[in-house]
Amino acid sequence: MWSEGGGRIKAREARWGAGLSIVWSGLAICGMASGRAWQGGGSTVTTVSAASYEPGPVAPGSIVSTFGTGLAAQAIAATDINPASPGIQLPTQLGGTTVEVGGQLAQLLFVSPTQINLVLPSPLATGNAPVVVRSGTGQTSTGTVQITPVAPAIFAANATGNGPAAAGVVRVNPLGQVTFESAVEYSASLTRFLTRPLDLGPAGERLILVVYLTGIRGAGTSNPLRVLIGGTEVVPLFAGPQPEFVGLDQSNVEIPRSLLGRGVISVAVTGGWSLPSNLVEVQIAGSTGTSPPT
Repeated sequence: MWSEGGGRIKAREARWGAGLSIVWSGLAICGMASGRAWQGGGSTVTTVSAASYEPGPVAPGSIVSTFGTGLAAQAIAATDINPASPGIQLPTQLGGTTVEVGGQLAQLLFVSPTQINLVLPSPLATGNAPVVVRSGTGQTSTGTVQITPVAPAIFAANATGNGPAAAGVVRVNPLGQVTFESAVEYSASLTRFLTRPLDLGPAGERLILVVYLTGIRGAGTSNPLRVLIGGTEVVPLFAGPQPEFVGLDQSNVEIPRSLLGRGVISVAVTGGWSLPSNLVEVQIAGSTGTSPPT
């Protein structure tokens, strides 16, 4: 759904894959880590954001990945345990594997022998929280994770923590007509997503970038979130929970026309008394062009 006041965009397509697959062209935004995986040793686990895969603090209620060995007997993706109820209800046990963070059971998106995708409990106290993974095989693995109220992390299209953003675009023409587009396109020859050139259209047309991220729900109004796009700081029209998926957040930001022709540019989220997010990319086309057909 879209509203002029910056409301949330409803996912156009959804499916469960290796944890969570959603939205634009079947884009998987939370799956098996690609090229940025962490490895735990023995019975030790490492927990990082499932969006950025960067070391550092994570926020309550956000989506994270825990890495180690012997974490589950096999790879299993979660499904809604109560489809008759509104929203998505995730299991806290999957294939016999459970994860406790700060003494609370976490909701599980995906388990495998070396990686678990989960949603952190909320609330969690700020500071170091113990992580305990009990595998269906009987193994127990432990670690710690640093908790902070806000820790923005943007999902990347290729599940690498960088490169093309897991993002969509809402185009609003001068008559108020709305169309939806993807910010990425899949290359079969390269077997990965690439940035898609975004035409800003003629004067009077607006392009709203819809970025999918996690870890921003604790942001307050005293230091609101801001989006850095091509080095330009923009106040988002909306920043908060995505309404259909557990742990997933969304930021809607209008692309400034001053970025026309900049090509591939970086996008990051900052504010909320947190460290800046990881950098992802979008591509801004080089001419005003014409509006795409509706």
